[in-house]
Amino acid sequence: MTPRKIKVGIIGGGNGGMAVLDIFKDEPDIEVAGIADINLEAKAMSFAESSGIPVTDDYRSLAEK
Repeated sequence: MTPRKIKVGIIGGGNGGMAVLDIFKDEPDIEVAGIADINLEAKAMSFAESSGIPVTDDYRSLAEK
């Protein structure tokens, strides 16, 4: 059985979102499709963006990824 990548979207760019990103960043079977928060200046948003993870203020757009 071939392992499949799990694609996730994170809602919330504060401390919780940062913790989730920190957990998922080194997991080879998990791909973070994007992160959403109404505050684009939230802690996890800049970390995600610098890591090449798409950021948005519209959580509905994560479902399209």
